[in-house]
Formats: sequence, C-alpha cells, structure tokens
Amino acid sequence: MHHKLFAMTHKELELLVVELRDSRQIVTDVYERYVVYESYKRFLNNEKPLNIKWIQSTLKLSFPKVKKIVDDLVENGYLMPMKSTKDKRVINLLPSKKL
Repeated sequence: MHHKLFAMTHKELELLVVELRDSRQIVTDVYERYVVYESYKRFLNNEKPLNIKWIQSTLKLSFPKVKKIVDDLVENGYLMPMKSTKDKRVINLLPSKKL
C-alpha cells in the first residue's frame, strides 16, 4: 500500500488527507501529531507526562489554540486528561489505548 502513495497525484493525496481528517481515524493536523508523538514518547520512556503549559511554551501557540488542540485530541479519544497528584491545578495528558 505505501508504494501507492508515491504514485498519487497532489489532488488524490489532498482528498485522502481530507477523508482521513474527517473520519478522525488518524491525526492529520501537524500540531496535533506533535502532541500525540510527544505524549506517546514520554509514556514509552516513563517520563513526566506533558500538560497544556508545556505544549503552549514549546509550540509557541496561544492558550486558546492549544486548548482546542487538546480538547480535540481528548474528544476523539487519543489523550486522557488526569489531574496531577502534586498540583491539582495541572492537568497531565496521557496517551489512551486508541493512541
């Protein structure tokens, strides 16, 4: 299958990405993908989970933009929010089984 992607025209690839984005079976947004990869990497390496503040400062995005990214990932079942045990104001973002 993967070799067929190279034979696709730009328009075919564009339609594929739109279809995948609409079905939400795969994360196609670049910022969402970064958050998903970072969350999973931290999980695999037993590192401290990421949170909204970390995403905001690392990606240099506004709080509303980061909140939308996180809300979409949580709503679509890729991330699970969990309150920090050290500071109840902080919401850690953990990868879900779907991820």
